[in-house]
Amino acid sequence: MTILYTVLLFFLFAFPISSSSFLTVSKSAFGHDYTSFFCEYLPHFSFSSAYKIPSLSNINTMELIVFVIGGICYGLTELLYRGYTHWTMILTGGAVVLTFYLLLPCFFEMNVLLSALAGALIITTYEFAMGSVVNLWLHWDVWDYSGRPGNILGQICPLFTFYWFVLCLAFFSLIKYNKLIFF
Repeated sequence: MTILYTVLLFFLFAFPISSSSFLTVSKSAFGHDYTSFFCEYLPHFSFSSAYKIPSLSNINTMELIVFVIGGICYGLTELLYRGYTHWTMILTGGAVVLTFYLLLPCFFEMNVLLSALAGALIITTYEFAMGSVVNLWLHWDVWDYSGRPGNILGQICPLFTFYWFVLCLAFFSLIKYNKLIFF
């Protein structure tokens, strides 16, 4: 399990996307471009003009709105699940939802199960990165999965990755099958 998470972290951080524009692709440290990576290595994965979000006069404003809504939704989800949240989790939720927004055309092209799996792995990666900073480095003890089977450094565990998968499955099913309503 540790090897799987390590490989996942490597690929997600080695092939970054730029948030300055919806369709901007940046080169990674290895010279690969993110779009080519997904189109070549993930089945049935391509950018299609049929599913692009309409261009906006100021996409940065839209990205900010998506980030804020994502942070609020994530914070509310945590409040419902465990009764409290931490401000860093609101930032993490915003970053996750903004990433989903930027990858939306890709998610439309993918099978819903594959979209949910990719979403769960993206969330788990953000959770590990944020946990490494706030829990391991700063010792704020926002959460601790040390008692859960398969955990990595007490920051992520397969059980919560599964929970994220279920939530992403519901989310992407709703969006994919209602895309004509939303877009």
